Amino acid sequence: MAEFVALRGELDEIARGQRQILILNVTAAGALFGFVLSNAVPTKLLLVAPFVSVALGLLYQQYTVHAKGVGAYIDEHVRPVIVETAGDDRLWRWQRYLTQDMYPGWRSRFAMWMAFLMLVPAVPVFGLAWMLPSLDSFWTWSVWSVGVVMVAAHVTSWFVESRGVEWI
Repeated sequence: MAEFVALRGELDEIARGQRQILILNVTAAGALFGFVLSNAVPTKLLLVAPFVSVALGLLYQQYTVHAKGVGAYIDEHVRPVIVETAGDDRLWRWQRYLTQDMYPGWRSRFAMWMAFLMLVPAVPVFGLAWMLPSLDSFWTWSVWSVGVVMVAAHVTSWFVESRGVEWI
């Protein structure tokens, strides 16, 4: 029982960390675009958007992977012991309830993917698109290209990793 309580506490910490990352990403994006729109900084500063957003997105993704592992551990290792000890299979079904009843099928994955796309890669994609007319040297084109590759790789890794994670 103590192990379960500790693991649920770990899931709470993961969720808190994910919220902090999303808040930081939205704050950084708002500040960056606010400075650029007010002409307080050069437009080329938008070239940092992919680096910041992808770094925060990767941290968020790591939390997601970790939460998936904790949930699977609870379901595969802790729940069977509790069920065996109690002699009742109706106990500890939360994980299954979430995936089968609360968030079944493609809709929950679609909602998760859309939220991710709007909160993480949309910012650097918008910044990269805005930068296109300002790319005037080999270095700006190079940094811009690296940003495009980073965002594409991150979005791809998110879709690959998030398969089967309906409950997040």
